[in-house]
Amino acid sequence: MNVSFVSQPWECVSPPNLGSVELITCATAERLSGSCQVTVFGRRRSKLPARERRGNILFRRVSVLHEDKLIAPFSRWFFRKPEAPLISSSWYCPSYIWQIARKIQKTGADIVHVHNFSQFLPVIRFLNPRVKLILHMHCEWLSEFERSAIEERLRCADAIIGCSGYITGLIQNRFPEFAKRCHTIYNSVDTARFGTVPGSSLDQTCNILFVGRVSPEKGLHVLVNAFRQVHSRMPNAMLHIIGPEWIAPLQPRLSNDSITRQLEPLFETSGYLARIKQSLNASLASKIVFRDYVSHSDLPAMFRNADLFVFPSVWHEPFGLPVAEAMAAGVAVVSTRSGGINEIVEDNSTGLLVERGDETQLAEAMIRLLTSKCLRHKMGENGRRRAGELFSLERNTQQLKELYQNLLSAA
Repeated sequence: MNVSFVSQPWECVSPPNLGSVELITCATAERLSGSCQVTVFGRRRSKLPARERRGNILFRRVSVLHEDKLIAPFSRWFFRKPEAPLISSSWYCPSYIWQIARKIQKTGADIVHVHNFSQFLPVIRFLNPRVKLILHMHCEWLSEFERSAIEERLRCADAIIGCSGYITGLIQNRFPEFAKRCHTIYNSVDTARFGTVPGSSLDQTCNILFVGRVSPEKGLHVLVNAFRQVHSRMPNAMLHIIGPEWIAPLQPRLSNDSITRQLEPLFETSGYLARIKQSLNASLASKIVFRDYVSHSDLPAMFRNADLFVFPSVWHEPFGLPVAEAMAAGVAVVSTRSGGINEIVEDNSTGLLVERGDETQLAEAMIRLLTSKCLRHKMGENGRRRAGELFSLERNTQQLKELYQNLLSAA
């Protein structure tokens, strides 16, 4: 079986510096490569080779002509509707996908697996009419972007994957005619690498960990306000915030969710992280550690040193990979009832779930777990088992391989 993955057009897919979708692609490709011929396509930047073989995986990168940057200044005239932004159009990086589609045409593929960009499907189908095309959604774009354009593109898809039942359900509800093509395959975690027993603090410090993008929809402002309450009752608590400031300004404008829409003012002004830091007094600032980047290979050690993992998303999280990673590491979780997280965390079993945007509930949940080592340990062990059952790379890669085989058998 010959499988080609098409990454998002900003992704170079150059290990070890990988985003969450790139991580999932590379980990899946590695496990498929034992029995399949696997090629991963991505964007070429300076100093990166156009062709690179790592183990049994061939990485191929193409240069992008920055058409999106040329068009962006005119977006206000040509892409006026919130549900039809530039990123949803066929004018977004067309040179990227035409180059990839031509390379697939020349070298051949049985399966072409595209992440998030539905506008890539007609181009690939035009040049490769016999391939089986899979669209893998890690976000809500199919339920947010203009329906008529999305509908035409989905006709090219032989299968549509949602990274959670939440995402799959949104697609099926909006496009019932394609419901039978939809499948849920959870994002996966290297449970063997994360699944070591968490370490305990060497002193009396209680370490709270957040891993993810620093952006309003992730709820860092809610977390910091909640930590004020925790700090007033537990002065030995430390909050570790790991992740770069990376803000996607489309999010609140596209959402129909009233809580997410309330975040819009935070997206309209710059310096989200700077404003959070400026709101801290000296005492609280000394208890919060910000690290804008940690290599994914170093994350297991960060989880091992955590007493508690907190993920305060305010929007509906499509999946929440750091939550699954924390559970695989045996760390108890406090998170919000949002999107796919409801499928990851079992409330009062593997962690505690609170309402989105409620800093008092968030603080009380953190205090409850920080003051009970026994409860944290129990929830951590439950989380480790659940991660192994639902989110392991082996399980989810096997599901994907079975989907590939079924599509080819049906052909």
